[in-house]
Amino acid sequence: LGEILRSPFIKRDYDIPISKTAPILLVERFYDLLGVTAIVAIGLFFTKIDKTVVLIPLGIIALIIILIGNKNTVNKIFKKLSKIKILNKIIPNTDEAFEVTYMLMKPKYFTVGISASFGSALLEVAGVYLFVLGLSGNIEFQDLIVLFHTVNFAAAASMIPAGIGIFEG
Repeated sequence: LGEILRSPFIKRDYDIPISKTAPILLVERFYDLLGVTAIVAIGLFFTKIDKTVVLIPLGIIALIIILIGNKNTVNKIFKKLSKIKILNKIIPNTDEAFEVTYMLMKPKYFTVGISASFGSALLEVAGVYLFVLGLSGNIEFQDLIVLFHTVNFAAAASMIPAGIGIFEG
């Protein structure tokens, strides 16, 4: 929820339209999903954990890439979202929102976005690994990569605020 509030504050403080800043959140989450999926896929290569766990995120990524490549579909989605009372203030100009999304998916931004997401996700799991070691835990790093980020993905996909209950389970 805090991420969504970023756009109205930017509008208030810098007079940048919400239709230009709100899509950044969507693209940022997409890059996070790609980075985590890449880490999980690499981790699966080095572990005995079932490899099918990465199929759901890969399917979602493929769907998102197909959707973003089709301007008419994205505009229809933005228009439907803008009919929701709360969201119509966030997405007032669907064409502008699509253009921002499309621009942020260009190769130079794509490379930087994926690299940043991959690096931060890797640092996050390294921190958890060191924490587990500090508690005298015994887990292989590659297993933790797969388990930690798969659970993060499931918690986020549940749409429950902060994935409460999903992540802990």
